[in-house]
Amino acid sequence: MSRFPSFKNKIQVLNQLVESFDVSSIKNKKEWKKYKSGIDTNELKVEFGVFKVGSDLTLGNPSNKEISLDFKLVTVNKFSIMGSMAAVPMNNSDSNLEILIERIRVYRPAMGQPMRLIVDFKRKDGANIAFGKFGHIWDLSKAISLGEFINPNAPLNRQQAIAKLKEAKDLLELDMMSKEEFDALKAELSPIIRGN
Repeated sequence: MSRFPSFKNKIQVLNQLVESFDVSSIKNKKEWKKYKSGIDTNELKVEFGVFKVGSDLTLGNPSNKEISLDFKLVTVNKFSIMGSMAAVPMNNSDSNLEILIERIRVYRPAMGQPMRLIVDFKRKDGANIAFGKFGHIWDLSKAISLGEFINPNAPLNRQQAIAKLKEAKDLLELDMMSKEEFDALKAELSPIIRGN
């Protein structure tokens, strides 16, 4: 369900609305010029996966361990230019928190700074986040690389593939999975397990 028709006229002056935005389609600075700096999108396609408004995600662990146990790129409340000056970082008690994407924005590169992928989110259980209803991830790609956000699109490692195959074997023995489904999954996971 698209959220654009309900508020399109209200924010079109501020942000450019794009139903789906593929970052890999932008090859140079000239191509960025056809977009305003604030692109609001329902679907973001990047090299590390596809993210949609309404998708479930999980926070990882804070990367700011040398100074405190706070997140570096995950803060309380929605992102705003004015609010970013006094952003309050979430702390390690929020690790593994299940969240829902509320809004996705793309800010084009400017003044030597890289492109920014901003994600506003709320808790999946509907409770408040600290003293606010929302939180935001300052830069999705950096947050994933630092482990502050778990990428649901990441490929399985060997241990994860073994665990998934063992779970499938249990389901097969309980008649909760067909032999064909098990064989297909085994064929898919075998190269990961064998390191091919």
